[in-house]
Amino acid sequence: MNMRLKAVAVRSCTVFLALIFQAVLGLAQDNPLQRRISVQLHEVSVQEALKAIAAKGGFLYAYNASTINPNERKSLKAEQKTVSYCLQQVLGDEVQFRSGGNHVIIIPNKNKKFNSGQQKYVLEGTITDKLSGKAVKYASVYEAGQLKSALSDQSGRYRIELEREPEYVHLLVSRKSYRDTVIVIKPQGDNPINIRIRPATIDELQRIEPEIPSGLATNGLFQAVVSEEQVFHTENRIFFEERGIQVGFLPTLGSNRQFGGLIQNHFSLNILGGYSMGLNGAELAGLFNITRRNVSGFQLAGFMNITGGATKGIQFAGFMNNNLGRVDGAQWAGFYNLSLDTLRGIQTAGFFNLARGQVKGLQIAGFTNLSGKSLRGIQIGGFLNWSGKRARGVQLAGFTNLTSGDFQGVQCAGFLNLSAGDMSGVQLSGAINVVADSSQTLQIGALANFAKTLRGSQISGLFNIAGTVGGSQVGLINVSDTVSGFTFGLLSLVRKGYHKLELSSGDVNPLMVRFRTGTYGLYNIVSAGLFQLNSAQFASFGYGLGTELRARKKFFLGIDLEVATVFQGQFLPNVFPDLLAKSNLYLGWRPVRGLQFFAGPCVYAYRIDQNNINGERPGVHRSDLFSEIRPQAEYFGWLGWQAGIRFF
Repeated sequence: MNMRLKAVAVRSCTVFLALIFQAVLGLAQDNPLQRRISVQLHEVSVQEALKAIAAKGGFLYAYNASTINPNERKSLKAEQKTVSYCLQQVLGDEVQFRSGGNHVIIIPNKNKKFNSGQQKYVLEGTITDKLSGKAVKYASVYEAGQLKSALSDQSGRYRIELEREPEYVHLLVSRKSYRDTVIVIKPQGDNPINIRIRPATIDELQRIEPEIPSGLATNGLFQAVVSEEQVFHTENRIFFEERGIQVGFLPTLGSNRQFGGLIQNHFSLNILGGYSMGLNGAELAGLFNITRRNVSGFQLAGFMNITGGATKGIQFAGFMNNNLGRVDGAQWAGFYNLSLDTLRGIQTAGFFNLARGQVKGLQIAGFTNLSGKSLRGIQIGGFLNWSGKRARGVQLAGFTNLTSGDFQGVQCAGFLNLSAGDMSGVQLSGAINVVADSSQTLQIGALANFAKTLRGSQISGLFNIAGTVGGSQVGLINVSDTVSGFTFGLLSLVRKGYHKLELSSGDVNPLMVRFRTGTYGLYNIVSAGLFQLNSAQFASFGYGLGTELRARKKFFLGIDLEVATVFQGQFLPNVFPDLLAKSNLYLGWRPVRGLQFFAGPCVYAYRIDQNNINGERPGVHRSDLFSEIRPQAEYFGWLGWQAGIRFF
């Protein structure tokens, strides 16, 4: 078990350190320019090269024919390079690229250069349904050349103000439940540019998934700080981009403007808070970071980080980290960390950690750690640790550890350890340990241990309870159904074990009643009866242990060790009670089931306190083995006998 735990710890640390320095391209497939392809071309026309790149990347083009020289010859060799890289090798620096939906828009670079004194130019028009002719409201209209956008209103009208009149207008229209539409046309003065878009087919609609996860869309902070325009642009999937640096004050006030939910940043600085599609690098915020999809890298927020997808890297937050996807890395929060999927790494929180999926790593919380599915690692909680299904590792809690499935490892709690399935390992608690099914476990509980099937050991200060015991029980009271192992305690009750009611007589015990319970290997004896020396009789109450060997079907051999107190009628102050110790070897015969006869020799040792004088003191006139008088007591020993009958 220790080797397994060591291996888990090594793997967790390895993953954690690797994720600090590793960044991935998790969202590259959303942006056609970031898709990686392999292509080899030799002296082909630009037009053929563009077709080959589009076929490999699975996208469409939108550009004006005069933007490129289609007959120029080009060669290209690329192995797992981005589409953007391949296009740059073919077309050079005379053009720039924009992504829109599944389109790559090619724009002349000269569109970037303009005189700030030029008159502004306004694009406007109407977006309508190509089939019904009805106006389409809340459609995203994006001018790719100057990175301007607008939403159509209730009448389908849009208006975009540009810095200058462009040579060509590159417009992308996107609306949820419609096909993306891209047009490249010359401006027509003040004439409106009206665009008709076609509804998506049923098959296309079925493939459309919400761009904003429901758990993020219903988040109170998201609803408060992300504008309606940003939400519509995101749901319309107008474009996806990666940018190197983003600086902002709030989600609507920053260098990404209304497109935060459509852009993945490599470095983002948010004075108060920010909203982005994804992160592949580092992000800092005075209050909050909201990421619609995946995070890969490092996030630091004074209040909270909210991620709609998966996180690979490190998150620090003064209050909480909230992840709707899996976490591969580390989370630190002043109050709580949440992962609605798997955690592989470290969660540290002042109050609680929750991973609704699996946990493979370490959870440390001042109050509670929760794993919704399985645990393979370590949970350390000031109050409670809980694993929803299987668990393998270590749970340390100030109050309780709970596993609703099987557990392999160590559970240590101030009050209760509970495994609802099988368990192998160690349970150590200040009060109670429970294994609801099979236990190959060492259970040590100050109060009690419980197991359905025990193939390990139970050690408690009060009582142990188990169904089938194939191991050992050590406690004040042991209760079980069937025992094939060993039980040791003041009282062992085994339903399918050893139970005998005995009436006996001997040389100093005219009448004794004994109850024997436990197993044949080791049973407890509780006795009460009469003790007589010479003419005086007194009551005696005793306790002992014994073992019995069944030599043949009807014969048996046993040995008992018993200690009894001798009560002389009243308790006197400063007087130690008289004690009688006895060792008995006996041979028994069972003529029929439920009835036994036995007899055998006894060795007695008797102690009388010198101050124990009540009326006429009993005299002891036999010392077959020894007799000794000391200042505080007298000691006698002799050989005797005992015989009797047992029932059951």
